[in-house]
Amino acid sequence: MTKLRASLERAGHFLFRTRNAVFPLVFGAVVLLFPPVPPGPPWLAAGLALLALGQGIRILTIGLAYIKRGGKDGRIYASGLVTGGVFAHSRNPMYLGNLLALLGLLALTGNPVALAAGGAFFLVAYLSITLAEETYLLGRFGDEYRAYCARVPRFLPRPKGALATLGHPFDWRKVVSKEHGTIYLNVMLAAAVLAYASYRAGDLDRHALPLAAVAFLATAGYALARIAKKRTAWLRPEGAR
Repeated sequence: MTKLRASLERAGHFLFRTRNAVFPLVFGAVVLLFPPVPPGPPWLAAGLALLALGQGIRILTIGLAYIKRGGKDGRIYASGLVTGGVFAHSRNPMYLGNLLALLGLLALTGNPVALAAGGAFFLVAYLSITLAEETYLLGRFGDEYRAYCARVPRFLPRPKGALATLGHPFDWRKVVSKEHGTIYLNVMLAAAVLAYASYRAGDLDRHALPLAAVAFLATAGYALARIAKKRTAWLRPEGAR
């Protein structure tokens, strides 16, 4: 193991434990240090496209073959090696989706420095976590994991067999149950970044109503999903009844 990889793995273990606190703080610091400007059409289109692509990858992954990434007692942990669904094409589709969504949000700032600085941090952060997980999985699953690594890329999906994968049963109830919080967060962050950019440009009045409408609809959808998850059986994922 090289010194660089060892350092990245140590950082990966730390970030795995603290990412729910560190990542929002870093994103907020980047936006404050490199304030957003009203994004022109190319920036707006690129940001929304990357955000939608990242969220779409997460939705596909959860609906086809979900894997829990929370670890155990703050440490990397896996009870089994998941290789089906989107994991048959990328070993880390959830992290890929997260990174693309974050790049999309940073692009919505319209500030290339924010995109470069934030993008570099999150790219290295997710790579570090991935390397730490790879060492753990290799130690736990051995040759089975080596064979999986040999045929499936770390991040960028391989297209072979994609149509067959997309033809598998899709559990949309699992998506709504497990992903409504992330969808809500991404929509609200996008609206907040655009509102902040408009405010700094002195143009918030013109954009306040559509942004407020987006925030209201996102909040209503989130609330409905929460209520349905807690009080109804039909929204529970397959096998959870």
